[in-house]
Amino acid sequence: MAQSHKLAGDAPSGQAGPRFTGKSPVGAELVAQSHKHRIVATGPVHPVAEEILGPIVVGLAVGGVPSGIHLGPEAVTVSLPDSEAFATALTALVIAQLPLTFGNSIVATADAERAYFGARARRVRPNRLAASIGTWNLAAGLAGGLPMCHGAGGVTAHYKLGARTAGATLSAGVLFCVLGLALGDSLPALLQILAPGALAGMLLYVAIQHALLAASLERTADRVIAAGVGAVTIASGNLAIGFAAGVVALGARAAWRRRPAERLASA
Repeated sequence: MAQSHKLAGDAPSGQAGPRFTGKSPVGAELVAQSHKHRIVATGPVHPVAEEILGPIVVGLAVGGVPSGIHLGPEAVTVSLPDSEAFATALTALVIAQLPLTFGNSIVATADAERAYFGARARRVRPNRLAASIGTWNLAAGLAGGLPMCHGAGGVTAHYKLGARTAGATLSAGVLFCVLGLALGDSLPALLQILAPGALAGMLLYVAIQHALLAASLERTADRVIAAGVGAVTIASGNLAIGFAAGVVALGARAAWRRRPAERLASA
């Protein structure tokens, strides 16, 4: 999985850490809620080594080399799925995934990029994120590959580990290509040794960082809305319900603020 955006340069000297402007409490809470590691964000090589190779090394040290590993790439064929496969994927996967994809891969990713990179993230817009997800999933589907998406979790993990340029995206892509070409269909056997504890530790770290981002909203009212979205999401277990609650809260606040202006206008 790879992101198609390039963000150049470190933060300016003396610039404060990332802080949300208070304009998107729903997006901020979606960042806090959507901490699953799903993408490789921009950055230097060492975050990729730490986040991808690190758990593999730990797994090899603990469990040894798994059986069934062999060398050689597999042939790639392009074909259209039949109507039955398409219907199954649509009902069992696509519809169920839409709330998380919209929340984590589009809204939260765009917010996280703006929080970390400011004006340099101007090209990372929701419409461009949605277009890249759709394009590459179309290609993956035709080739029988796995679905992909962006995600705020990967952005935060790589940024906090030093990512500032497209180097991490490039190095991760090279690593994935090498693994796929070298191991073929035996690659899943290798990936099964990933130490669950190492992955859980990374997810916990990202979750904490996202909570701090949500807490950095400038206005108290926005922090209250973000906390409310989080509470609704946790209680319902559904990101779509939490997002809808946030939209309703923002709409109600906007309507309430318009009332004094309307009364003055009618006076």
